Amino acid sequence: EIINDIMTNDLGQTATFEPTDYTTWEYAFTVNKKINSKKLLEGIASASPFIPRFTNTGEFRFDVIKETYNHTTPSIKIEKADCISWSAKRTDIEEVFTKIELKYNWSYILEEFKDTVSYKITDAGILPEDANGNNDYEQFYYGLAYDDSDSTLIVDSDRGKYIRDHGTAKSFAKWLLRWHCNQHLKITVKLPLKYLNIEVGSLLSFEKLGDANPFGINYGHYH
Repeated sequence: EIINDIMTNDLGQTATFEPTDYTTWEYAFTVNKKINSKKLLEGIASASPFIPRFTNTGEFRFDVIKETYNHTTPSIKIEKADCISWSAKRTDIEEVFTKIELKYNWSYILEEFKDTVSYKITDAGILPEDANGNNDYEQFYYGLAYDDSDSTLIVDSDRGKYIRDHGTAKSFAKWLLRWHCNQHLKITVKLPLKYLNIEVGSLLSFEKLGDANPFGINYGHYH
């Protein structure tokens, strides 16, 4: 809503996005120095799961990393025969974190953050739990210390300057932790022009990638 307002009333663009996810998150900040509008919008978006952008046709839109996905979520199916070439790798192990400390509520007078919120991957409610309240996450799988000493991410960047609400700070810290608690699979695939409609934020599925699943993960299309 803030980005919509800036785009519409300050920049004279058309922006009418109405969010259906994360509707309880609240933002508040002050712009006390001259700033490039693109940098401002990028800063606001960096403290959220939203990706504002212009399409290749000049339309301003938002993509969003949704709160939940499942195998029935609509996706663009990529046929195996259409994959001219492909490769897969995982994100760096250094990008895996089991604890997040988010600093927020920036003081423009003191020029420092006034509050901090912190979560560990073992905290209740972070990941799905069994009947005994335990989740299946194992630091040992990645060779990480159980005290989080080598896998703690301290977020004391400009992202925290856009958040003053405690509830939003908690939600964003949990979101970051869930995003960073595992390695991600990165697939590079060369496709023919029939897939030109694929854009940032498109949800894809594959008939099959080669003769074996990358790292044993099945990304096949749900039938």
